[in-house]
Amino acid sequence: MAELLRTLGVPEHDIIVEDQSRNTFENARESARLLRSRGLARPALVTEATHLARSVLVFRAQGVDVIAAGVNYRVSDLGDDWLHSFLPDAGAASTVRLVTHEWVGMLWYWLRDHFDTVPAGG
Repeated sequence: MAELLRTLGVPEHDIIVEDQSRNTFENARESARLLRSRGLARPALVTEATHLARSVLVFRAQGVDVIAAGVNYRVSDLGDDWLHSFLPDAGAASTVRLVTHEWVGMLWYWLRDHFDTVPAGG
């Protein structure tokens, strides 16, 4: 993403790269630290639409008032062959996997208190 921003002409000093995290929770924690150290308060959170809700909750719990910017939304067109849309296929299995991953992720983050607000400056 940093390379794309450079290509688009964003000055190097305006690009902040967080490269220490292994998951969304760690990314929110580390990003919050980086943003606070630079006095930045309201960034855009650009992430896959499938896990946007979980990401927003985690970032806000870290005290970062993000502007949600989901990408890669998945849509379907029932078209004239709408009956075929209800039959199992590989695409549907992939979608079920994504949805299941997010619901399990939401449960896991809730159980681990990752949605609880951290103290200011924390």
